[in-house]
Amino acid sequence: MNIELHVNRRVKRGFWLGLFLFFAGALTAAAGDDGTKLCYRQVDGGLQQLKQQLPAMTRSAEQAADLYVNHDFGIAAFGDPGLVMEATGRAGGLMPLRGGNLKTADGKKTVALFFPYRPELAAELAAAAKMRKNGALIIVFGDAGVKEAAPKAGLDPNSFMPTGMENSLNFPVDAVLNMAALWCWTGEFVAACTRLGKMPPLYQSYSVPGSRERAAKFNGLKFHAGTPQPIPPGTLGTQYLDDLMRRLAVLNKEESEHIAAAARLAREAIAAGHAVYWSGIGHALVGHARRIAATGRIQVLNDGWNPLNPKLQLRPGDLVLFIGYDDPSAAPSDAAKKAGAGLVWSLTNYKMKSNAIPAGQIFINQRWELGDAVVTMPGYDIRILPPSGILAETILGMILADLDAPRQ
Repeated sequence: MNIELHVNRRVKRGFWLGLFLFFAGALTAAAGDDGTKLCYRQVDGGLQQLKQQLPAMTRSAEQAADLYVNHDFGIAAFGDPGLVMEATGRAGGLMPLRGGNLKTADGKKTVALFFPYRPELAAELAAAAKMRKNGALIIVFGDAGVKEAAPKAGLDPNSFMPTGMENSLNFPVDAVLNMAALWCWTGEFVAACTRLGKMPPLYQSYSVPGSRERAAKFNGLKFHAGTPQPIPPGTLGTQYLDDLMRRLAVLNKEESEHIAAAARLAREAIAAGHAVYWSGIGHALVGHARRIAATGRIQVLNDGWNPLNPKLQLRPGDLVLFIGYDDPSAAPSDAAKKAGAGLVWSLTNYKMKSNAIPAGQIFINQRWELGDAVVTMPGYDIRILPPSGILAETILGMILADLDAPRQ
């Protein structure tokens, strides 16, 4: 049985679509379908569910914008280290948003975007409950398990953004969906601020010439000067999710052969007793790769902020999955070559020269453009809301999901 769902044949939405996708994926995998397709379908189905939840997301963002604009609240992200990193200092993201520490935050006058971290779920929910009592606006992003655990820890959030779906993969699909929900909510928050007559500043990717100077000019500002053009509810969230689903569909169509080949190399390396490593760069991906590594399936060789792990030694036959951003020079190509290890490359290609990838090595193009932002706001100088983290992490998920798919 081979059940294929294409983005142009979406005839069901919401909960039933997510449930259908889960059972369809489970049946397909059981019949020997590769895990790359299953991972894509689960992410796509989760994004379609998010689109159905957009009105509730808009209401949550409007409540937050009112406090932020009219009552001198700040805004911060808490919880999962990967999501906190994704939310802060990010191309297309809010400049005033800060990363928060649940252990020390009091919650006063804070809009708190809360992404519970599974290994510390009970403690984090209890800390968020304390913040709520001190006046914080708590917006929880999570799956059904998080929603069920919240009241047991004494947390009654102001709003809950359901981002989970039944997951048959040994890969945290919720991490990808939480990222998508973060950026969709951010778009609705910015739009709600414009309807209140204010425009918060957002980052431009530092890969764009002049972006650092732009950031320095706006750093520390809560709002731009002047009155922005009001953006109707649902406009930016819809634009972001539609663009993201289109990009993922293109990725699944155009790069599936390369992703499947990378997965095959990983399976062969493991079967021969060799190790598979992740190396790369990316805000959320750094935190989530370490989360995946904790399962023992892959190891973290290095990330873009740290040198090669001195405790790890590449050996002949090992495989490195380099899931990067836009700079091919960040790949540990010399170390892999010296050790006789294989190397798979995944990043976007606008900085790449024609000979950047050695002959015989696999390249997976993430297919996003300079600026790493996809949503256009009338009257604003840059595009906002980035797709790169979701595309990169989905690629890693497709490879890892295939490692677990039953083989015929």
